[in-house]
Amino acid sequence: QDLNPDTNVQVIEMTPGDAEGVLKLKQCIERGEHVAMLADRIAPGSRQRAVDVDFLGAKASLPEGPWLLASVFGCPVIFVSASRTGPRSYYVSVDQLADAIMRQPQILQGHIQKYARRLETHCRRYPRQWFNFYDFWNLPPPNKNN
Repeated sequence: QDLNPDTNVQVIEMTPGDAEGVLKLKQCIERGEHVAMLADRIAPGSRQRAVDVDFLGAKASLPEGPWLLASVFGCPVIFVSASRTGPRSYYVSVDQLADAIMRQPQILQGHIQKYARRLETHCRRYPRQWFNFYDFWNLPPPNKNN
């Protein structure tokens, strides 16, 4: 809003089990608003449910939360990314990943894997533009004796 006072952006901070936050999201969806959620990271120490998918040559844990909420709300899931390609120049990608999400485990896993593949394509195309500071691949620490 500092950059554009006419912007009407609302940030709803969610925590696991936050019924009030879920209700706010539902109201936004019912009003036809867009809801953006990070689907590529799980905060350290979080008890959030996750699914292991193939990502950049290894298994990675991605959160189920955004997908479960989409299934409850019956809304589409859209992948949006923006990458800087030069001064005042960006590549913006908007891809609908699903019309609706089914909560069955194998179907949910397939949707999350599809998301991981789309993110992987973005990361390979713009390798310096994806930032994730979490223990993403849950790799063991390197052995200092080798």
